[in-house]
Amino acid sequence: MKKIYFLILALLLANSVIAQNINFGFKGGFNISTQNFDPNNAFPSSLYTGFLVGFHAGTFVNIEYQSFTIQPGLFYTTKGVIIHQQSASDGIFDYNVAESNNKFEYIEVAMNLLYHVPIDKDMVFKLGGGPYLAHGTSITNSTLTDSQQISFDAPQAPINSFKSLDYGINFLGEMQLFKRASIGLQYGFGLKNISNNTLFPSDHIKNSVISITFGVLLL
Repeated sequence: MKKIYFLILALLLANSVIAQNINFGFKGGFNISTQNFDPNNAFPSSLYTGFLVGFHAGTFVNIEYQSFTIQPGLFYTTKGVIIHQQSASDGIFDYNVAESNNKFEYIEVAMNLLYHVPIDKDMVFKLGGGPYLAHGTSITNSTLTDSQQISFDAPQAPINSFKSLDYGINFLGEMQLFKRASIGLQYGFGLKNISNNTLFPSDHIKNSVISITFGVLLL
């Protein structure tokens, strides 16, 4: 992990020398997340996943050079999944008698490379993406009647145990308005298996997040 941080720092220093414009800014917005389970050894057919609504907020650096922007950022972000239990059917409708929410909280470092597509003098569309690295800080499991905290990297429950490290790739498109504000759509595709399942070690769980972002640059 230290090597990754040093690489990010080296890229920032190298590009700050040749950059035409460097600005700091803030971003925040909504997350719509779920988790991909493969294989389903510990995920029987009576269960299925849904989308969990959360948010993200943080700061970023906008480093512009000609037709490109390098955009490293540090964010607090929530991810997770809603798990439904389908236990009955009358042949027409399936009935859900239980629902469980797993909300994961992360501190995330992202590094996006964006290509500029000018629309007019006050609008620039930016398209690109890049890697992210995240460290989990807490997990909250909630049902209709109860809520409990789950520790990362602690196999206190063989099935409900998760690794704190997560990494993946972000794909981002955003519209910059009047050189100061931006609105964007981002998809975060997790590459890291976050399952720490000691009962079914072959199980893989990966995060998947769609984010609507709003940003402002401090010129």
